[in-house]
Amino acid sequence: MYIKQYYLTGLLSFAGMLACVSCSLLGNDPRQFERSGPASVELTAATQDITIGLTCDKAWSASLKSGKWAVIMKEDPGTDNLNGSVQLHIRLNSEQAVRKDTLVITSGSKVLETEIVQKGIASFVSATTLSFDRTLEQTVEINAVSAWKMTTVSGNWFTLSSDTGAPGKSTVTFTAKARQDDYDARSGEVVFKSGTDELLLNLVQSQTDVLLVAPEVLTIGCRGGSLSLTAQYNVKYEVSCSADWLRLAPTKALNQDVLVFTVDENPAEEERSAEIVFTADGSILSDGQPSGKLSQTVVLTQSGTDPLLRETAFGVYYADGRKTLYDPLTMQMGRYYDDTSVSFRMMNVEQASIIEVRGFGNDLREGETVTLTLVIDRKTAGEYEAVLLQDDGQTAWLRATDGTGFILKI
Repeated sequence: MYIKQYYLTGLLSFAGMLACVSCSLLGNDPRQFERSGPASVELTAATQDITIGLTCDKAWSASLKSGKWAVIMKEDPGTDNLNGSVQLHIRLNSEQAVRKDTLVITSGSKVLETEIVQKGIASFVSATTLSFDRTLEQTVEINAVSAWKMTTVSGNWFTLSSDTGAPGKSTVTFTAKARQDDYDARSGEVVFKSGTDELLLNLVQSQTDVLLVAPEVLTIGCRGGSLSLTAQYNVKYEVSCSADWLRLAPTKALNQDVLVFTVDENPAEEERSAEIVFTADGSILSDGQPSGKLSQTVVLTQSGTDPLLRETAFGVYYADGRKTLYDPLTMQMGRYYDDTSVSFRMMNVEQASIIEVRGFGNDLREGETVTLTLVIDRKTAGEYEAVLLQDDGQTAWLRATDGTGFILKI
């Protein structure tokens, strides 16, 4: 009986102690405990100091959950523990990602939390790398908490619309003085400084997209054949031909800059032309405006087939449609082409040996000009500036500027 009474007395004493402790704790809780601002504070990436205000009529303490980039500089309890504040130092966020921390203020058993949100570097300086590949201008938005200044470290190919500014929002335009005409990239560096923050801005202008084809104008004889073009490029390109008688020839050459084309014979007397078009996806600038395509056109002209090439008998041919320079009587014959009457007077040198043609050499190449002398009965009958049309190794076809044709045995 005594033991039971002893335990009962002890339990009552312990309960009284708990009640006193509880009363003591409750007595330490503030009656006024609230922040003076929002529950979440959003900041730019710049280094800055901020103040979090609160109202609390009891003693309080502050801490940060992370404390890696935000630091408590000062705790001011205010007069009579009212209108207190916490001063925080926020370090520069040089990353693109947003980061967060939490300020925790404790008074008695009460806790007050304020979320600190700091945006990425773009909220301070909108871009730290500027590319001028498709434009001559780049704009940077600045949201500074203190005055700022920009200093060019390297590069003289661009200008700045302003190199100083006041706190707050401002805009700086970087302008390339001209498009990049060189085939090498160029770069520049600008140091941006605001308060204790310092950032390096990198400017880059890549080499010009290049598609150069040479030569731009070609001619080829009526018999066709093959021709080569040289392309210099640093972009992928395509080739198309505007006529079916002109084709890009397949090649296994290691040097893909040399393109070989096949040209068919032109059966007509009139010359003809076609275009070879090179196109590539690019980003060159034309008068400061971006263009998405590189293009170059090569014009090929093919001469028509001279009617003289249809003749095979050795001799001297003359054609003007009206006059006959030589009249070999029984050796006269007519030809008609393309509904146009063209009269050829032909004399076979082998059968009429009194007619001679002098001045032709075996070293003459097709397309070259030679002076031919026509001799009749040992007397000079005339000189003719003639172009070698064709040479098959046994026969040479030449056409003089006045229309006279020569088919010579070589």
